[in-house]
Amino acid sequence: MLQYKKRDLSKKVALALDIDGVLKHGDTVLPGAKDAIRRLVEKRVPFILLTNGGGVSEEDRAKKLSKQLEAVISPKSLILGRTPMKALAQKHADDPILVTGTNGGHSKILKDYGFQKVYTVAEVQQWNERIFPFSKLRKEQCTNSLSINGEDIVFKAFFFLQESDDWGRDMQYAIDVMSPPYGSIVAGKPKAGSAEEPLHEKDRPKLYYASADLLTPTEGISRPRLGMGAIKLSLESIYDKLFYPSTGQRLEEMTVTYGKPSKMTYEYASQVFEREHGVKKDEYTIWMIGDNPDVDIKGANRAGWKSALVKTGVYQKNEMPTEEPTLFVDNVLEAVDKILALHSVA
Repeated sequence: MLQYKKRDLSKKVALALDIDGVLKHGDTVLPGAKDAIRRLVEKRVPFILLTNGGGVSEEDRAKKLSKQLEAVISPKSLILGRTPMKALAQKHADDPILVTGTNGGHSKILKDYGFQKVYTVAEVQQWNERIFPFSKLRKEQCTNSLSINGEDIVFKAFFFLQESDDWGRDMQYAIDVMSPPYGSIVAGKPKAGSAEEPLHEKDRPKLYYASADLLTPTEGISRPRLGMGAIKLSLESIYDKLFYPSTGQRLEEMTVTYGKPSKMTYEYASQVFEREHGVKKDEYTIWMIGDNPDVDIKGANRAGWKSALVKTGVYQKNEMPTEEPTLFVDNVLEAVDKILALHSVA
């Protein structure tokens, strides 16, 4: 299997590649993707994979990608939408936090990052299904869930780590955590003997998103589907309608969004480039290859990177996109070949 080795640094170019819509659609590897990765590996061009996707650990995703792309993909060079959240573990290490997801997978991922008190909406829903009585958890959704007493918990943060499988349920829980009395799923104070009191207004919890893509490409469907950004817009609209008149604060002011095109994610990517590949931003030309003008290209442009926009994902038109890339290309292989030619990488 192909494996990247550091190359002669005389040709200083490095690439960041999106995954969904660039290298793959679901489990289907797109035409030219394997050859594109092969080119980079054989010519020892530093590259990372930079995606807003999630769902599994970096190690598991890298292992699967290695098999699909027939090249060794290091988890240290793979950045998912939530990966930069590792730094939040210092702030919230001992804080109770609530995360979307129903089978415990997200809970384990955050605990591996260093968060100690992680709860899922499934665990709270099992404790009291009347909190959101409009949908029922399936048996398989509760396999890894713990039994809890929600009255004893005051949450300090709410995390959206990937697209929701139940918008209504997840938005209801987010509103409960983010609205007065702040942090409590049930209205009013926790029962007597609880270790914590509801949060004061100045200590309102934070709402974190691993990404905010409005649209996301989906295997077998020609039109992109609504992504986590659609949940974010919907939740902000509902919350502000309910609480802005009385609190004077909009939900966006309590929200932190990771993933592309956020500045935090591109700064984190620059750190990974330097740590794993010796790529320093002021010495290299860094390219982003992506399929979403409002996400991949916008973030690259803001970060001072070059960018190539492919037509195999969200962007499939010939009209000018909202964010203009350095290059328009049909697919990832054409992007890699043109970029290497521009930098005289033979």
